[in-house]
Amino acid sequence: GAYIESMFVRGTTAAMRREIKTKMLATPRHVGFSSLDRLADSQVWERGPNRIATLAIVAGTRPNDLRAMHEGLFPNLQYEFWPEAGHFLMMEQPARFNSLVRRWMDKLDHPAVRGSSGAANADAQNIH
Repeated sequence: GAYIESMFVRGTTAAMRREIKTKMLATPRHVGFSSLDRLADSQVWERGPNRIATLAIVAGTRPNDLRAMHEGLFPNLQYEFWPEAGHFLMMEQPARFNSLVRRWMDKLDHPAVRGSSGAANADAQNIH
């Protein structure tokens, strides 16, 4: 309840809230706890810098003091802070989100992303 509510902002519609709550509360407890446990696992964050191109879109429900930490972990980072967005910004602002991700991927020039066909491959990147 309250944890999920903390991820919403004024712009999160009632329909989105219902859909998100229904899906999140239907997730098996062990899956939810496992994902939170991995986020808190210091070994995940102590591996040193990862040079892969990374896009971080941080919602306004999070403190904007994460930038330095993200830049330390991902030196090749494009960091975006959306103060008006909630945790589910891809649902709240799909056009803006999709446009940003497309522009970011278009700037990448790496065989793992472009492949032999020249098509972008989102699986090759970290999108947060």
